Amino acid sequence: HRDLHSFPTRRSSDLLLHVPQARMLDILNASPQAWRTLGLLMGFKLRLAFLGIEDLALLPAALRLMRRLVLMADAAIAPADPEGVRQIGIQQEQLALMLSLSRQTVNQVLKELEAQSLLRLAYGRIDIVDMARLREMAKLSDSQAGLLLHISRSASGAERRKLSTPRL
Repeated sequence: HRDLHSFPTRRSSDLLLHVPQARMLDILNASPQAWRTLGLLMGFKLRLAFLGIEDLALLPAALRLMRRLVLMADAAIAPADPEGVRQIGIQQEQLALMLSLSRQTVNQVLKELEAQSLLRLAYGRIDIVDMARLREMAKLSDSQAGLLLHISRSASGAERRKLSTPRL
């Protein structure tokens, strides 16, 4: 079991907040709108979990990996750099564990995607250089693409500011 501070993908701007259940209930009871927000968040998380289970059961390794990269890039809070490159801070071993694949398989698929100029590999990160082509190759359904669009808008911060709860 690893200490959170030694986790390799942890960025200095990340913050993990643990709110005890009683305190969370106080916050939610003081702000009824927060119940709706929490329900929406839980619904999206559940939909993502079902998509992941479906992908695991039905898709080949390369397609699963491409879809996960699209999901991670869309959910990334950091915007693309001026050249449109999106960085995903993750090690190949962690990606393999997420997708129930071997690290060797993940490395092989990533190298193939790099050879197609879709991404660049660096130590501890993956740079998505052609998001549009990667998204196209991931073959997302309309409902999956819509869910990812909502996630990327939420991650932008605009909705997060609207839905903030008052301090108690």
